[in-house]
Amino acid sequence: TTCSATVIGVILNCTMGYVLSRKEYFLRDPLIYFIFVTMVFGGGMAASYVVNTQVMKLTDTMWALILPLAVSSWNCTISRTFFKSTIPDSIIESAKMDGASQLTIFAKIVLPISMTIIAVIGLYAAVGYWNAYKPGLMYIRNEELFPLQVILRELLLVNMNDMMVVGNGEVDQMRKAEQIKYGIIVVSTL
Repeated sequence: TTCSATVIGVILNCTMGYVLSRKEYFLRDPLIYFIFVTMVFGGGMAASYVVNTQVMKLTDTMWALILPLAVSSWNCTISRTFFKSTIPDSIIESAKMDGASQLTIFAKIVLPISMTIIAVIGLYAAVGYWNAYKPGLMYIRNEELFPLQVILRELLLVNMNDMMVVGNGEVDQMRKAEQIKYGIIVVSTL
């Protein structure tokens, strides 16, 4: 899930950042304002739960793990700033004069120049998806679809509950439970 979600996130964030960096786009200023507001003020967990479960019907699907985190206002702002400050307008104007469409300009001229921002957004997205356990807890009921972080959380909580029940003579079991817990943490880090 992390790899496919990262690719989707990079595509969406870079595309949106490029569109917002172009002066000729007439909705640019309202969208930049909207993105800034969403970066400062979140909609809340209840609103996102209602939208993702009742409107988009994402319960018990892998899309529930991908779509809520796909577009990040922070990543869009970073990519917009990169495209605005790094890609010269003269390159884009010359490509337009040669008859290139906006999609061709973006795919064949802008993206090859922008590998650094693609790597940065890819890293941010991958770490965000890897560490995200809330979408798995909120939207996934089927244990077979649980992401790794939810499985690890469940194992650690069960392990912690077992340690609280341990009596005086069960110190070896407690040590084994601790070793299992640390082993799980090392495996998830790797």
